[in-house]
Amino acid sequence: MTELTPTQLDYMQADLDIGTAQDVFTDDELHALFTRALSQHPDLNGFMVAVALAWQQLLASASKRSRYVQGASREDLDRVYTQMKDRLADARQQAGLGSGRLTYGFVKLQRIEGEDLT
Repeated sequence: MTELTPTQLDYMQADLDIGTAQDVFTDDELHALFTRALSQHPDLNGFMVAVALAWQQLLASASKRSRYVQGASREDLDRVYTQMKDRLADARQQAGLGSGRLTYGFVKLQRIEGEDLT
């Protein structure tokens, strides 16, 4: 596993605004994201790809909880979610992963009678 330098680790924690507490991402998880970024996109800035992957994970986690309104208004949650999407888009663009817009596609698989897919 390729590890972030101490300075890179500090920068990543600052870019994600998570501080040094290990309650959002542990140092090991950030190192693993960096390793994954380097292996998946060796031609791009591995640090920025790791930041984008981290934002993607935070956004996915937030979307699971977006239906629960507890102590915050729906508008507050929508605003936070929108800000997180914007941060992810910025990180993706800085990493060279594209325009920053996320596109999702859905595919329906259907068996064709008489076709052997093995």
